[in-house]
Amino acid sequence: MQRNDARDEWKFDAVNLQGAMKAKVVYQSEERIFGFSARSREYIEYSATITIKDSGKKPVSIKLSFVPPHPYVFDMPLTRKVEAESLSQAFAKIAKFFRGFGFEMR
Repeated sequence: MQRNDARDEWKFDAVNLQGAMKAKVVYQSEERIFGFSARSREYIEYSATITIKDSGKKPVSIKLSFVPPHPYVFDMPLTRKVEAESLSQAFAKIAKFFRGFGFEMR
């Protein structure tokens, strides 16, 4: 910690705080998530990286990346990142994301 006399404020040294704030990865996995549209009878596939950390406000994160081919009716986003407090909340967010495009998780 250093004191700045001109403003009479305290400044924290970022080097000292950098190591203390970093959360450790407890679990990481590569998965595939599928969606099905009953209207168009098409399947979509996302490759997902599930990461769970030991601390933080939202320790669970899932990075989705679309696996081609694109469905005929919908233009799906190529990437999506979901952060949540638990794994079940993360999958609920993914299900809601799929429903927005007319797909259901399979």
